[in-house]
Amino acid sequence: MVGSPGHQVSRDLGRLAAVVLLLGAVQGCAVLDLLSPSRQRGLASWYGPGFHGEATAGGTVYTGGGMTAAHPRFPFGTRVRVTDRENGRRVVVVIDDRGPFVHGRIIDLSEAAAERLGMLDPGVVRGSGSRSTGGA
Repeated sequence: MVGSPGHQVSRDLGRLAAVVLLLGAVQGCAVLDLLSPSRQRGLASWYGPGFHGEATAGGTVYTGGGMTAAHPRFPFGTRVRVTDRENGRRVVVVIDDRGPFVHGRIIDLSEAAAERLGMLDPGVVRGSGSRSTGGA
């Protein structure tokens, strides 16, 4: 029946699938993997020196020297493996802040993490991140 709840669910799932396919077709943009909230691909950036000494949303003081990062949703204390998709370097960071607050970016890394990835000069790289249970 056209007006039935089952028909509405089917139509909504079809729309969701179309959106996921459309987002997956966009190259070079930050695209959140909607089917796996623990894995993301997109743009990674790093905190500039202007944040040194500032309190993070997680209650720590940002120094730039720790292997830490900001993420909009992952719980504080979550370990995230971040990979630079252009050079293959990886780091494991701990989420201790919220951000990034720039459209299209998925994670803001500490200066130390950015240095290990080799991204200090470009400032922003295409990366991927996933929740981690082990070391880099």
